[in-house]
Amino acid sequence: MRTKIKHAFAVRPKAGAESDEIQDFLGRTAEILPSIPGVENFAIYRQINPDTGFDYLVSMEFACEKAYREYNRHPLHENYVADVWMKIAGEIMVFDLEEIKIATSLE
Repeated sequence: MRTKIKHAFAVRPKAGAESDEIQDFLGRTAEILPSIPGVENFAIYRQINPDTGFDYLVSMEFACEKAYREYNRHPLHENYVADVWMKIAGEIMVFDLEEIKIATSLE
């Protein structure tokens, strides 16, 4: 059985990042990452809880682990990490998750 993979990363821009730098990061993220083969259900979220340490979350899904591995090795992804992500990120937290099915008494 193929299990969907959820890949997400939370970002807090580096101290002193200007608004236009942040907007450029968000725009390039929205342009580049969904164009990589295998990316599904791409979304960018803005944090609304002031008690967390991150400002944005980028989320996407892959049909299976193979598609996720191919995404990670794709030249667009590798260039994105070096040229976009690392230039703006002050702090990053990455999540690579597979859904687990748990039977409940309600089923």
